Amino acid sequence: MSSITTETQDNFIFHRLTLFNFKMHKHTELELSELPIIVISGANGSGKTQILEALILSIGHTPSRVSLSSYKDLVGPFDDHCIIQLLLNNPLINEQRLISSSDPEISNVVNKENFLLEIRINKEGDMKRYIIDSKNKKQQIARKQVQRLMKSIGIYDDTMLNFTEEGYLSSFADGSPRKKLESLLAATGLKEIFTSYLISKRRVDEKNKEFSPLILQLEKEKTKLQKLKENFERLEKKRELVTRFENVEKEFVWFNALESKRKLGESKREQKKKKDELSNLNIKILSTSETFEKIKSELEVLEKDNYNLINERDELSDKVSRFQGQKEEKERKIFQFKERINITNVKLEEFRKVKTNDNLNEKISLQDQLNSVKKQQKYLEVRRSDISKELREKNIEEESIKERINERKGMYGDLSEYERNFVKDTIKYKEGIKSTQYANEIIGPVYEVITILPEHTKYSEVIKQALGQSLFGFIATSEEAYKAAKEIYDNLFPSYKPNFTVGRVLEEEKGPKPEYLTSTELREKPEGVIDYVINLVDTSTQVKLYLKRFVNIVLAIPGLSPNLLTNYAKQIRANILTTDGKSYYLSREAFSRPPRKYHVKLNVSLDTYLSIERIRENLQSLYTSMEELVAEERQYIQELSELEIKKREIENSLRPWEISDDELEREFINLENNKNEIEQQLQEENSGLDLIETKINSLASKLVEMDIELKNKRGLEQSQRNEFSELSHHLTEFTSTKNRLIRHVELLNIEVEEINKHHKKLLVLAQEKGIQPEEMRENREEIFSEYSKIKGQLELLEITPEVTEETLNEQGLKVENLQIEVEENEKHLENLKKDLEKRLAEWEGSLHQIVSHLNKMLNLLLQNVFENISLSITNYNDESNAGLIIEAETKGDDRKYRQLSGGEKTLIAQAIILALHMINHSPIHAIDEFTQKLDRKNKSLAFAMSLATYKIAKENRSITPQFLLITPTLDDVQLSEEFTHKILIESKVIV
Repeated sequence: MSSITTETQDNFIFHRLTLFNFKMHKHTELELSELPIIVISGANGSGKTQILEALILSIGHTPSRVSLSSYKDLVGPFDDHCIIQLLLNNPLINEQRLISSSDPEISNVVNKENFLLEIRINKEGDMKRYIIDSKNKKQQIARKQVQRLMKSIGIYDDTMLNFTEEGYLSSFADGSPRKKLESLLAATGLKEIFTSYLISKRRVDEKNKEFSPLILQLEKEKTKLQKLKENFERLEKKRELVTRFENVEKEFVWFNALESKRKLGESKREQKKKKDELSNLNIKILSTSETFEKIKSELEVLEKDNYNLINERDELSDKVSRFQGQKEEKERKIFQFKERINITNVKLEEFRKVKTNDNLNEKISLQDQLNSVKKQQKYLEVRRSDISKELREKNIEEESIKERINERKGMYGDLSEYERNFVKDTIKYKEGIKSTQYANEIIGPVYEVITILPEHTKYSEVIKQALGQSLFGFIATSEEAYKAAKEIYDNLFPSYKPNFTVGRVLEEEKGPKPEYLTSTELREKPEGVIDYVINLVDTSTQVKLYLKRFVNIVLAIPGLSPNLLTNYAKQIRANILTTDGKSYYLSREAFSRPPRKYHVKLNVSLDTYLSIERIRENLQSLYTSMEELVAEERQYIQELSELEIKKREIENSLRPWEISDDELEREFINLENNKNEIEQQLQEENSGLDLIETKINSLASKLVEMDIELKNKRGLEQSQRNEFSELSHHLTEFTSTKNRLIRHVELLNIEVEEINKHHKKLLVLAQEKGIQPEEMRENREEIFSEYSKIKGQLELLEITPEVTEETLNEQGLKVENLQIEVEENEKHLENLKKDLEKRLAEWEGSLHQIVSHLNKMLNLLLQNVFENISLSITNYNDESNAGLIIEAETKGDDRKYRQLSGGEKTLIAQAIILALHMINHSPIHAIDEFTQKLDRKNKSLAFAMSLATYKIAKENRSITPQFLLITPTLDDVQLSEEFTHKILIESKVIV
C-alpha cells in the first residue's frame, strides 16, 4: 500500500482518498491536502482515471464510464467486495462548520472537525453508503444525503463543473461547433434551461397550429351565418318581388298585345300603298315600252343607211389610197432616174479626164492602196488557215474526251445539271473534311455509303426519288465533329450555300443498336403497301438514324385507291409514294406533285465522281478555248470581206486607166446613150404622174362630200341612240323597281300574316294574365326595363336555398360557442407566450453570463499565447443550427478555430475547461487527460494556466480550492511550489 501523509491545513476540505480492491487498485491512499494542486501522472493503464471515478462516486455522483456498465465491474480481483473512503475536513468558518446538514440522523456526525464517507460494493453489484465519525462509528446513509452535503460546499448535481472526465477534453478540442456547444451546455447545466426553452417554444408552435384551424373554423361559421342571414333576407325580398313582377308582367303583356295590334294596322296600310304603287308602275312601263319599240325600229333603218354609206366611202377611200400608192411609186422611179442621170454625168466627166496627166498621181495612189489590201488579205488568209487547223485538232480532242465520258456514263449516271452541281458541291465539301482531324467522324455523302437491299433493287429509282436531297447529306458522329463540319461549310461556301444537310447523330454507346432505333415497323398495312423507304436500304447505324429523321415516306404499288392510301398515310403519319414515282399522298390528307427524281449512282466511290468531274472540267475548258478560236476566225472572215469590198472598189476606180482608147470611146458612147434613155423614161413617168394627180383630186372632193353626209347621219343616229339608251335605262329602272315592289308586297303579305298570328297569341296570353289594366304606361322600354330588372332579380333569387328562422338561430349559437372557445384558447396561448418569453430571457441571460465569463477567463489564461481570443454562439435559438464559434488573433492575424494548430486548439480547450471550473465555488476541481496531446512548451503553458486559475479561485475565499490534474507525463516541466506531483505505477502512488 502506498501512503502519503502531509500536514493537514484547516482550509483544505478534501483530506484523503483511500481505495480497497477498486478495479486495479488493491489498496491505494492519496493524500489530497498536501498542496493546492496535485498532479498525478502515469502510463496508460496505470489506473489514473480510476482514482477520479472513485472520487466522483464518493461524493454521490456516477462517472460517465461507470454509468455505461454495472457496479459489479468496479470490484477488483483481490476480494469479493471493494471499498472507497473519502476523509473530509470540516473547518470552522466564522464559528460555523463549513459542511452542514439539517438531517437529524447525520447532523451529529457531520458537525465535527472531520468525518469519513465510505462506499461498499459487493460482487453482485450492490452498493451501500456509510458515514463514519472520528470514533469510527458507522452509519448507513442514502446517496441523496451525500449529495445534499456536497451542495452545502458548492458541489452540485452537474459534476462537470467540478470534475472533467476522460474524453471530454478531446471531444471539445476536435468537435464541430455544434458538438462544442452541446458539451458546453452539458458542462454548465444550461442544457436543461435550453431544453425547457425549446419545449416551451414547441408548445407555443403546437398551440398556434391548434389555434389557427379554430380561427379558420370560426371565420367559416361566421361566413356561413352571414350567408344564411343574406339568404333569409333574399327570401323575404323574393316574396315582395314576385307580387310586383306579376303586375309588371301583366302590364307588359297587354302592352305587347296592343302594340302588335297597332303594328298590324300599319303593315296593312303599307301593304295597300305598295300595291297601288305597283299598279301605277305597270301603266308607266307599258307606255315607255311602246315608245322604246318605235325608236328601236327607226334606229335599225338609220343604222342600215349609215352602214351602206360607210361601205361606199370605204371603197372610194381605197381608190384614193391605190392612186396615192401609184403616185408614190412614180415619184420613187423619177427620183431613181434622176440619180442614175447624175451618176452617168459623173462617169462621163471621169472618162473625159482619164487621159490627162493631172490624174496620174491618183492612179499611183490607188495602185498602192490595192497592193496594201492584197498584202493584208494574204496575212489574214494564213492566220485563218492556222485557226482552222487548230479547231480541227480541238475537235479531235473533244471526241476523245466525250468517249472517256461515255465510257463512265453508266457508272456516273444520267445526271442533270442540277444533280451535277449537287455532286460537285459534295465533292468539294468532302475534300475539305479530309484535310481535318475529323475525317473519320463525318460520314457522307449518303449516296456514297448506302446500298439498296437485293430484294428491293427493282425499286432503286423510286427509292432514290423518295430519299431526295438526303442522298447528298453528311452525318457528324460527335459534337466536336459537328462543330468542325459547320466551320468547313461556312469557309468553303462563304456566300453561295449548297442545299445539302449535315446531321448530328451522336452514339451514346458502342456496339449494335436495337432494331427499333434504325427502322420503323409498318403495322396493319393494306395489301399493296410495301414498307418504309429506310427499311429498304442498307447502310451504317448513324446513316440510318439520320435518314429516319428526314425521310418519312412509305412505298406502295400503283393503282391503289387514292382514298385508301390517303387514309393510311394519315393513320401512320407518313407520306406514301407509288413505285412508278407518279403519285404522292400526304399524311395531311392531300396528294401533291411527287418528289424530284435523282439519277445519282449509289455506293459509288466519291473518287470516281471526282475523276469524271475533272474530265468534264477539261471538256468545258476545251469548249471555252474553241469558242475563243471560232470568235477569232469570224473576226478574220469579217475583215477579209471588208478587204475584198475595198479591193473591188479600188479595181473599179483603176479600170479607166487599164483599157484602150477604142474601148474608152465605146464606153463613153454607151454612157451617153444610157443617159438619153433614162431621160426619156423620166419624161414618160412625169406625164403619168400628172394624170394620177388629177384623179386623186377628183376622188378627194367626192370623199369630202360623203364625209359631210356621213357626219350628219351619224349625228342623227347618235341622237336616236341616246334617246333609245335613255328609254332602255328607264325601262330597266322601272323593271327593277317593279321587282322590288313585288318582293316588298310579298314580304308585306307574309309580315301581315305573321303579325296577325303573333297578335292573336299575345292577346290570348294577355287575357290569361287578366283583364287589361286601367292605367298603362306609354313607354314600352320603361315597362320592359322594369320587367327585365325584376325578372333578373328573381332569377338570382331563384337559386337561394330555403332558410328558416330555426336554422338561423342554430347557426348563431354555434358561432357564439366557437367564439368562446377561441377566446379561451387565445388566453391560453398568451400564457404560453409569456412563459416562452420568460424562458427565453432566462436562456439568453444565462448564456450571456457564461459567454462573458469564458471570454474574460480565456483572454486572461491565454494572454501569453494569443493577443485576443473570442468565443461566440451562433443561432443560439435554433437547436439544429446553433454552434460554438472560437476565433483567435495572433500577431494581428485573425484566425478561425479550424485554422489553428492542434496544440493551439488543445490549449484553448484546456483554458475553456479551467474557466468552466471557475463558474461555481466548488472546493475541488479534478481534470482528467490534462496536457494530453501537448508538447513540452504547451504543457508548461497549461500548468501555468492551472496555477493562474487556482490563484483566481483562491481570491476572497475562506477555504483553499484544491486541484487534481491527471496527465500521462510531465516531460520535465518545472512546477512551482503550489504543485505536488504523484506518479502512479501499477495502481500504486509513488511520491
